[in-house]
Amino acid sequence: MKVREATKTDVPQMVSLIEQLGYPTAIEQFEQRFEKIFTNPCYHTLVAEVENQLVGMAGLCTDLFYEYDGSYVRIVALLLIQITEEEA
Repeated sequence: MKVREATKTDVPQMVSLIEQLGYPTAIEQFEQRFEKIFTNPCYHTLVAEVENQLVGMAGLCTDLFYEYDGSYVRIVALLLIQITEEEA
């Protein structure tokens, strides 16, 4: 399994992951949404792939503490497909 930063070419497979969770999303709609996320320096999207197929993704967001100096990262999206023993 390889984990890497998502790119715009991953959009169709990311949409498939999102739809598996029950959130119908048009590719064109997600392309526009991902463009805003992709260009925002506070957001990062990681994808996990096996044999060039996405099997998961994580959306991360950097925020600032109120009570401390510094920043932290929140996981704002986490999607994984179910892999059977035969597929592993």
